[in-house]
Amino acid sequence: MIFEVAKILPKYQITLPKEVRDFLEAEIGDKVLLINTEAGILIKKLNEPLIQKIKDSQSKE
Repeated sequence: MIFEVAKILPKYQITLPKEVRDFLEAEIGDKVLLINTEAGILIKKLNEPLIQKIKDSQSKE
């Protein structure tokens, strides 16, 4: 489990701590998905399979 703190910057941006970037295998220019859950905000790195899964679930609605 990773437990890190990020600070909100003046333009409401945050920097992902190195441990989180490493876990997500995030690189500059990558996009992340922020999901509101009962437990809090979940951050997932967007990749093509995940984007397709989201599109598929939206088309079923």
